[in-house]
Amino acid sequence: MLDAVNLMWWVTIMSVKEEALQTIEKMSADASWRDVLYTLYVRQQVADGMAEIAAGKFIPHAKVRETLLNGNNLDAQRT
Repeated sequence: MLDAVNLMWWVTIMSVKEEALQTIEKMSADASWRDVLYTLYVRQQVADGMAEIAAGKFIPHAKVRETLLNGNNLDAQRT
């Protein structure tokens, strides 16, 4: 399985079309349009999230935990 660093490298060397085709080819032969669209949507959301993490646009787990336990608003804590 790919870790975060290797995943970002892999995403950057493959075109979106290549990645979509590879993802679809791995699906079962009886996959529906809904399955295909959902799988591609999730893949895109994961890629977007990984890009945000790489850019430092995230709240560390410890900060989220501390904020939630103290009853504070996370929107005010974004870095």
